[in-house]
Amino acid sequence: MIRRAICLSWVLGLGLLSLEGQGPVRIGIVDYQAIFNQYHKTVHANRVLQAKLASSKARDEELVRQRETCVNQLQRLREASLDPKLSKKDREGLKKAFEQKSKELSEIERKLAEWRTRQNKEIQEYSGKSQLQLMRDVITAVGTEARQRGLDLVVDHQGRVLYVRDPEDLTQAVLGALNVSQPSKPKELGATPPSGEPETKLDPGSTRSTAPEPRALPSP
Repeated sequence: MIRRAICLSWVLGLGLLSLEGQGPVRIGIVDYQAIFNQYHKTVHANRVLQAKLASSKARDEELVRQRETCVNQLQRLREASLDPKLSKKDREGLKKAFEQKSKELSEIERKLAEWRTRQNKEIQEYSGKSQLQLMRDVITAVGTEARQRGLDLVVDHQGRVLYVRDPEDLTQAVLGALNVSQPSKPKELGATPPSGEPETKLDPGSTRSTAPEPRALPSP
């Protein structure tokens, strides 16, 4: 909360500054989370997601019931085989029935594992693609409104910048400044990965993991 207040104070303070020959910086503030959650396509995407989850749960429960039934049948066959009064023929019949039911159980467990893996993947893919597209829609709409209103900068309540008018790309300038101290000859660091194996590199992105089964599309 304190960090958010500091960010907003800093951003709003920019409004007191002036761009050369253009007057004060015009800043807009939006509630990004409210926009994202109330966007009609977000509402629809969440309904689709909930329907997918409900369908997946129903199929999962069906396979689990089949597995439990099979386990109970195996237990009864096992108990029946312990009867000392059984004839050799009956005992052989129970043995074959037990083996057949064991195969059925293995097949059900295989189907259940494959189903869960496939459904988790499909739901994660749908959630990720939907969220990305919704984010793009919101950012595009923010930019359109900002340009129509002649704003220079738009931020959300978290202090995140959503729009900047005519931004200057400093990538190469910053990279050049950082690499000024680069030695002419790299230091030897030891063994390198064997040929054909992927090279592990540092990732500048977020390390936060996503939930395995999202119940609703999270607002970024």
